[in-house]
Amino acid sequence: MSIDDSILSDASNQLRIYHLGPGNVLQDYAYSVGSGRGGWSQGKLHELGIVLNPGSALAAIRIDRYLLRIYYQSKWLRIPLIDIMLTCCLNLVPESGFIQALWLNPENLNGSWIIGRIIARAVKGSSIAAVVRSYSNGDAVYLYYQDLDLHIREKIWSPDEQVWVTGEHVLTPEVLEYGFNVELFRWA
Repeated sequence: MSIDDSILSDASNQLRIYHLGPGNVLQDYAYSVGSGRGGWSQGKLHELGIVLNPGSALAAIRIDRYLLRIYYQSKWLRIPLIDIMLTCCLNLVPESGFIQALWLNPENLNGSWIIGRIIARAVKGSSIAAVVRSYSNGDAVYLYYQDLDLHIREKIWSPDEQVWVTGEHVLTPEVLEYGFNVELFRWA
């Protein structure tokens, strides 16, 4: 089963696709153009061994020109050891339902993916949607998901505070059905 969310990275002239591979391990492929290395190639994301439930949703965004982020709901809660910047993690809680982030900055850490913060707890199999909005003080990320009470919730990465804050926009279960598919897009 393939789950895809693609994003064009200006940094390397790549089209990136994220999906579940064998054993439901999160993987990425990139289509490169120019520089004499055109074509599809597998990325390094599978090396982290992040296992998702079948049918899990992903959301991918690009911040600035270079920074890529993926939001996902893992089968296991992965807590970074010592520092959020380390890629070594512990798998602690099965079937946790927590949404986490991964990020890739090709200019740093030899292009390695970094496992990020735990953002929120969502109903198992929740759709996930993300969009970036630029402000004078930095980029805010708006993340949408379905919580355990079946509300559609909004979390916002605050560029001022450098933390996730709860947004004001909520849709209640009375207007939703379980398994509601959340998707959004941004236009200029």
